[in-house]
Amino acid sequence: MSIIEAIRKRQSWRSYLAKPVECETANVLRTFLSMNTTGPFGSKIRFELIDFDETPKEMLKSMGTYSIIKDARMFMAGCVEKNGRYLEDYGYAMEKNILKAVELGLGTCWLGATFDRNGFSERLHCGYNEIVPAVSPAGYAVEKRRLADNMIRKVANSDSRKHLFEISFVGDFNYSKVPDGKYKTVMECVKCGPSATNQQPWRFVKEEKGEIYHLFLERTSGYIYPAGQNIDMGIAMCHFELSAMELGLSGGWVIEDPGIDAGGREYIATWKS
Repeated sequence: MSIIEAIRKRQSWRSYLAKPVECETANVLRTFLSMNTTGPFGSKIRFELIDFDETPKEMLKSMGTYSIIKDARMFMAGCVEKNGRYLEDYGYAMEKNILKAVELGLGTCWLGATFDRNGFSERLHCGYNEIVPAVSPAGYAVEKRRLADNMIRKVANSDSRKHLFEISFVGDFNYSKVPDGKYKTVMECVKCGPSATNQQPWRFVKEEKGEIYHLFLERTSGYIYPAGQNIDMGIAMCHFELSAMELGLSGGWVIEDPGIDAGGREYIATWKS
């Protein structure tokens, strides 16, 4: 399965089969997590694949997901030090884990606010100033969603995506324009990305000359989980980079604030070919 196929196939699954993940599949995912340790801003991340069947009983109660997730026995989780753009780094790296799980035929679901952070922090032996920003189950999803799952998706408007004209601009934020050629596919992959309550806060401004794209965060006013939107920026960076590389588009992330009037939006990073 290609990266772009995995991006398009990924959905959030909250209910899982009792069927355990095969050892071979779990080991492939575990190895991937162990090697996925750095984000584009340089934060160091320690990921683990936690098997609840191997978790001491006294710890299970403290590692709850508030009944949001049903019957999942494996979770992907990581620790990162709270420094700089650690949330963007975590979102970028964790989404790589998610896409790898999808490639392996597993269901996943981003959890940023609906899990017991302290319980997972204890399990991962997080140090001073380290945090577990988000986790995800990794298992075999049910064939048919629960009624509760469908209600959550409806409330979050999960099946709706912004039009490319709403997230893609040229020169400044006064001119909406969808990129041509392969970069249109890249932007479509960003559009497919998961985000906290499906707010889709990523905005790209392409320079008029060259393939240079500046990423901005357009925050949702009064949003109750602002850290989630920084994580979303890392997810957007992950989808942009991985799809661009798969399409043979060279480039990388740099910090080069274009200094344009962003109307209150926050500059995050620049993709420069």
